[in-house]
Amino acid sequence: MACAYFGLNSACVSHQRRTQHLSSSIAPAIRFDRVRRNRGDRFLVQSSKNGDLWSFRKGRESDLDTIRKMIWAERMNPLGLDHNRFLVAVGDDGDLLGFAQVEAKPSEEKKEYVEFRTLIVKDQARGDGLGSALAKELLEKYPEDDVYMTTIGSSTDFYERLGFKEVQEKDMPRALWFEWKAGMVVAKLAVNDRCLVMKKPAVNKN
Repeated sequence: MACAYFGLNSACVSHQRRTQHLSSSIAPAIRFDRVRRNRGDRFLVQSSKNGDLWSFRKGRESDLDTIRKMIWAERMNPLGLDHNRFLVAVGDDGDLLGFAQVEAKPSEEKKEYVEFRTLIVKDQARGDGLGSALAKELLEKYPEDDVYMTTIGSSTDFYERLGFKEVQEKDMPRALWFEWKAGMVVAKLAVNDRCLVMKKPAVNKN
């Protein structure tokens, strides 16, 4: 998952248990269908894997305490969070089940670039593709942008199914290059894996 680990905007140092889980929670045959039934500011998404319905909505300021605790539990950096960047999944009881985060960031090469930063799902909600559904829904909001992320080698299959491909050093946004360099060291020490940068190309390129 994309994440910020103690100051590094990087999935390079996510622990392997969660990476392995996310990688196995989606198969090519699974598809996710938005249910055209709104509940206030929410909409429902259904998994064709088992028929489960998830309620998605934009993050709220009141979500930040829970988001911060979940991020901290994953050994990530919980500072500098903005609820406007999050898409969250909630249960019928209002319990927050998971979330994803995308941030538009400044770059020297162009006005901004978009980074997929965080994807976390609670233990009890894993195994049914909720993380994949959150990521897909959020990424659909950026059809005209190349979306970048940093991750570790063992998670590439999961993100490739979402449309990401590994990019070489020369093709990275400069600001992300620094994170990648630092992430290579931390990933090796933390999970004995490599760090890489991936990109999901824009669908509608102007």
